Amino acid sequence: MTFGFRTLGKMLLALTLLAGTAAIAGQPVKAEGAAKLFYHTSGSRIVDSQGNPAVFNGLNWFGFETPNYSPHGLWSRSMDDVLDQVRAEGYNLIRLPFSSQMFDPASQANSIDYAKNPDLAGLTPIEIMDTLIESRPARHSNLPGPAPSRFRRTIDALVYRRLS
Repeated sequence: MTFGFRTLGKMLLALTLLAGTAAIAGQPVKAEGAAKLFYHTSGSRIVDSQGNPAVFNGLNWFGFETPNYSPHGLWSRSMDDVLDQVRAEGYNLIRLPFSSQMFDPASQANSIDYAKNPDLAGLTPIEIMDTLIESRPARHSNLPGPAPSRFRRTIDALVYRRLS
């Protein structure tokens, strides 16, 4: 029986995949820093650190997907003022829709009153989003920040900003 290099390559690939699956099968998945996470999964449910079902009351804060490339309303209020109101109204997460155009270096945030938001002056749209996501003063949250990730910006932007 003779084998060509292609057949031998396919067999080696199949054996490698099979061995990899056998080595992983039945092993529990351990999230890095899972003990520190506030929300986690239990079966098909999302639960808090005490095992109670998580309750999410969320809203969209649009603007990053528009030619403003920044959250709407910052022309009349500070970001912290808006976040204080969001929490006071009982919301505990914010979804931030965005456009990939905001990653273009030529795209600049506008429609922001920098007198009310001095910490946003000179920032790119993605840096403004980072500021919003990473803004975790005590009055907004007592939760730990998002889990470290090499895709942190994207995950935080696509998932949600937890407020309480």
